[in-house]
This record gives sequence, structure tokens and C-alpha cells, in this order.
Amino acid sequence: MRNYFLVLIAILAFNFNISAQETTSTEKKENKIKKTFESESKDRLFLVLNHDNLLHKETNGFKTQWYSRGIGAYFMWDFQIKKSRFSVAPGVGYNFAAYYHNGRMQEDSSGISFPTIVDLKNDNTYKRGRLAVHYIEVPIELRFRHMFKNTNMSLKLAVGIKGSVKVSTTAKEVRTGPNDYAKHYNTANFKDINTFRVGPTFRVGYGPFNLLAYYNLMPLFKKGKGPAMTPFSIGIAFTTL
Repeated sequence: MRNYFLVLIAILAFNFNISAQETTSTEKKENKIKKTFESESKDRLFLVLNHDNLLHKETNGFKTQWYSRGIGAYFMWDFQIKKSRFSVAPGVGYNFAAYYHNGRMQEDSSGISFPTIVDLKNDNTYKRGRLAVHYIEVPIELRFRHMFKNTNMSLKLAVGIKGSVKVSTTAKEVRTGPNDYAKHYNTANFKDINTFRVGPTFRVGYGPFNLLAYYNLMPLFKKGKGPAMTPFSIGIAFTTL
């Protein structure tokens, strides 16, 4: 009987030791993850530089220019999901997108069109056209981060979605006048540009440097009020805090 009792004690002690080791290992892992979230930047503040452009099927010679661009700034909160490496980050921000093109834009009762297409290489009187849109935006991301010990910086992956509300729109034409003097012609507040937009986002980063992409699920112009053009952007972001 005594031998059975000793065996039972040995088994219980062994199981307790295994459990203690597993608990210690789990605690160490959780503490490591917690340390990552506490010590590393939570990417609260974003400064974004984009190449903004339009996907379209215009056959009249309309083209957007490679230097179409945008800029944005965002503040985002970061909420860790339990004790994992994942977090959810909602935010608010501002975005400005400028689409440079070779058309003369007009808006009338039928909507927005580009009736005149200019050969920018051979027409010295027309420098460029630009359509600019200002947005207030609400993004949300699902984030994953992994810290590297040797650099104390993290690899970050994030997928999300953002909704936008148009604040204002402007169109500009730059033409050459007498003595090569550049004249600017501005028009504002086009009602046939969609007020809202929404689309998925993707971001990959290392430390404060990030690459990102966005695709708009809605056309730039209201249905039946302009050519079918879909905005997208790719860019770089610098994060802090």
C-alpha cells in the first residue's frame, strides 16, 4: 500500500512540474507579446504620400499623368486583441488626391465630361489639367506585428477598410499666355463627383516605414453623370507614436 502511495505522489509531482513548466512558458510568451505592444510604436500617427490614379476605359485619348499624387494624415487608436499579436485600430484622417490629366473638364446638366483632349507633347499653349478632391476619412485596420530581437523593430501587416466623405473638389487648367506667362483657370465644387467612397486597404511595414495600397469600390463620378473612372492609390506611410 505504501508503494502505491509513493507512486501516486510521484505521478502528481511530475504532472504538477509539467503544468508549472507549461504555465511558465505560456506566461513568458504572453509577457513577450505584451512587451512588444507596450514598448513598440502603435502606429497612431500616420503621414501618407500616395501615387493616386484612375482606372478607366476611355477611348477618346484621355490619359492620367504619372505624377498624379496625394497626401494624407491620420490618427488611429490601437486595441490589442486579448494577449495575441493582433490588434484592431480605428481612426480618423484627411486625404487629398490630385489627378493630373490631358483633358479639358466641364460639367453641365448631363454631367461631367472631357470633350477636348490635348496632346501635351505638341501643344505648347496647354500645360496640364488637374482634378483635386479633399476627403475626411474613417479607416479601420486589423493588425499583426512581430518584433525582431536584433533590431527591436517590428514587421507589421494590416488589412482594413476606409470610408470617405468628400469635403470639396477643384479643377484647374494651366495654359500659356503672352510671353509664356502661365494662366491658371480654377473651377470648384462639382456636384457630380460622388460624395462618399469606400474601399479595402492593405499595409506592410517595418518599423516606421510602410507600403500601402487602396482600391475604391465606387466610381469617381455619380452613375450616368460622367465617364467610368475608379480611383486607386499606392504609396508610402511614415508612422510614429
